[in-house]
Amino acid sequence: MGSEIKNNRSGTSWFLGVMLIALGGAFLVNQVFPGFISGLLWSAAFAVGGLAIYSWYMQNRSQWWALILAYGAEVIAGIILLSTIPFLSGAVTASFIMFAIGFPFLYVYLRDRSQWWALIPAYTMGAVGLLPLLGSWMRGEFVAAYINFAIAAPFLYVYLRNRSNWWALIPGGIMAAIGMAFLVAGVAWLIPVAMIIVGIYLLVRQMNGRSASTTTPAQIAQPTPTYGPEADKPIAEFEPIGARGNGPEYDR
Repeated sequence: MGSEIKNNRSGTSWFLGVMLIALGGAFLVNQVFPGFISGLLWSAAFAVGGLAIYSWYMQNRSQWWALILAYGAEVIAGIILLSTIPFLSGAVTASFIMFAIGFPFLYVYLRDRSQWWALIPAYTMGAVGLLPLLGSWMRGEFVAAYINFAIAAPFLYVYLRNRSNWWALIPGGIMAAIGMAFLVAGVAWLIPVAMIIVGIYLLVRQMNGRSASTTTPAQIAQPTPTYGPEADKPIAEFEPIGARGNGPEYDR
């Protein structure tokens, strides 16, 4: 009996210790980042509410409108959560909102492929959703190139899917050409760098070729003697390699 009471007290102490540490850490974070804890609580409240609505829908499948409410509650929970994270920029939240708007249309198309019209708003929201992220860490030329390529992509897809729709090449080709112009303008600084690299390569290659041409194979095979009796002989008196044989007859 005494051991059970001791174990219960020990378990209670552990629980209270963990709770105090968690609460103290939460309040400390809230002091450093004001509104963080309240944002988490609101986010959790909307997330739980959305799950509750979805659970009710699973028991009443005919009430499809409940899915809209459940999805909306989860999106709001995500927006609140992203806005309370200190190291995330507003571009992330803006992109999340665009993606959240386009996802239901993509779901409609994936559930019924005959509803191809849903791809239009889904693609539009997805392409627009990338703009805040790209604009936060890319130069303006690359963002402009992305916009033009994003506009050209649907027309090119229409042509590739059915080659009889040749008219789609006109707007698609024009927008792709404009996007390529912006892309080239964004990487224009690479042209002089490439010219310098090619110039250095040509100079190094020319210097290596000149140094190789100044040394002949004969000079490598027969070095000129610099001292001794052989150095006193004229160069014309040198015997060619292999002309003198071996043996007693050649020593006379």
